[in-house]
Amino acid sequence: MWMFRIRRERKHYYDGAELVARVAKIESRLERLGGNGNGIYEKYEGLAAKFPKEMKDNIITLGMVRNGVVHGSPDIKEKEKVFALCDEIETIIINRMKHDGISTGEGLGGFGMLVSILMLIVVSYFLWEYVLKR
Repeated sequence: MWMFRIRRERKHYYDGAELVARVAKIESRLERLGGNGNGIYEKYEGLAAKFPKEMKDNIITLGMVRNGVVHGSPDIKEKEKVFALCDEIETIIINRMKHDGISTGEGLGGFGMLVSILMLIVVSYFLWEYVLKR
């Protein structure tokens, strides 16, 4: 039935979008480490000495799958292996960022927002008490 075909195709697009987003996140982390260039491989290439040798093949594979999704079919062959590869690469990069003392940009989410709101309340209170009431 046509309805099931549409659902199956829509699932492929969601998987493709998730892959593109994860590769973009990896590229962003590589940029924070000092990598520059236009794609994941170019950003990795300048930092290759900081990573294990076998990571080069994984980066190339991930870049090829990402380009296949963006410029071809959104269907990802062996989806579980590709996302496991993303996890592996992210773990290696995050460990390198921690080793180099670079923030990974994770971990403060809701807590950071709570602290910001509390600081705003405290500043507003003192502003009200000591400036506006006089």
